[in-house]
Amino acid sequence: MTQVNAAIADAFDPTSVIDLAGLEFRTLVFVERSQSIVSKSEGTGLFKVFFKFGAKWARLHDTDSEPTPAALETKLGPEQNDVITIECGIAAEFALAKRYKQTELDDFALTRAVGFVVPYWRNFLIAQCAMMRLQGLAILDGNLTSESNNGNL
Repeated sequence: MTQVNAAIADAFDPTSVIDLAGLEFRTLVFVERSQSIVSKSEGTGLFKVFFKFGAKWARLHDTDSEPTPAALETKLGPEQNDVITIECGIAAEFALAKRYKQTELDDFALTRAVGFVVPYWRNFLIAQCAMMRLQGLAILDGNLTSESNNGNL
């Protein structure tokens, strides 16, 4: 892990909320960057891929009712409804046994490398939820690369 961020909004107490499963759940996964450390003579070395993962739970927007004047005055933007945020960075290292083209490394980083680190992200997320005493939350099914996530929080 290269970084960790976990927060609960000040005005939100998860122990007093009856239906945590009623929160909107969003995930994030993307390759932040990659780095090759390769021997010039042999082409062997290391390939590092740096990932960012995140999960956010937010209050659902009530689209059927008009906002009150007080709600309009305190509206801070899309992040206002986020009540739980858990994020981390994970670096994965892969041994290079031969020389690869940069396009091959880029393709691996963007398509296949995530499969090696998702189990670590999932374990971290579950452990962090337990430490924050978050129970009854809907947690991702492990399919972080699906169309439904769109790579955005």
